[in-house]
Amino acid sequence: MAAGSHHTLILKRDGSLWATGHNGWGQLGDGTSRLRRSAVRIADNVQSIAAGYAHSLFIKRDGSLWAVGRNTHGQLGDGTTRHRSRPVKVADGVRAAAAGDDHSLFITTDDRLFAMGDGRHGQLGIGRARQERTPIEVMPSVRLIAAGAGHSVALRTDGTLWTTGKNWYGQLGGGDRRDRSSYLQIATGVKEVSAGGYHTLFVLRDGTLMGVGRGNHGQLGSGRRQNARQPQAIATGVQSAAAGRYFTLVLGAERAVWAAGSAKFGQAPGAGRQDLLTPVKIIAAPSAAYR
Repeated sequence: MAAGSHHTLILKRDGSLWATGHNGWGQLGDGTSRLRRSAVRIADNVQSIAAGYAHSLFIKRDGSLWAVGRNTHGQLGDGTTRHRSRPVKVADGVRAAAAGDDHSLFITTDDRLFAMGDGRHGQLGIGRARQERTPIEVMPSVRLIAAGAGHSVALRTDGTLWTTGKNWYGQLGGGDRRDRSSYLQIATGVKEVSAGGYHTLFVLRDGTLMGVGRGNHGQLGSGRRQNARQPQAIATGVQSAAAGRYFTLVLGAERAVWAAGSAKFGQAPGAGRQDLLTPVKIIAAPSAAYR
């Protein structure tokens, strides 16, 4: 699954893609702008998905990348700024995609990173702060990508981590709050990465979870409501982590799930509605019979 600001994408095992929720910009891809309270089928032969604020990306099994929805800054990559309610084909030979609020990233099968859409804060990483309506190549040798509200994160094949874009809360991890339009290396020995609205998470090869950026709701897990301009350790023994707009989810080595940050809307089941300033276990590790 993938979640945008107010819409949800569901990828079934048979490769069919379904969508539900807000549809004001056509982000559900059903040819309309009508809100949907139950999921509608929009594509087949899909292998991966990504959801931005109000646009959707999906990669088919043949490696083609498709986009639909809001296109104010060219984030659909079709050369226009017209919103689309039917998916448009963007590129071939694609293996991964990520969607920010109004920008999109993708990696080709030969590990090249491309970007498109809103670049006013430098989030495209192309050395200048402007929007691009068609995909522009950014760098080679990229293994994983993540897109925050206005920043981008790239994990290269050598394990180095790079960031660019909006940096109001220090989410780029370079020690300051200055926006950047070119990628900055901030870590080595990284195996996983995730970008929230205004914070960045990454897991080192030794299982240490690091976080940087906005921490006003405790999403950095430090015990305080404090932003961080440089990466700080959150937990050890971590398999992976996911960053929401104001909260963090952590999958531990024992497969228990932990949460930190805002729980105002029930994002952390069983943990109440108060901010979680340190990680709290919300799902126990499954028994061996269910693994």
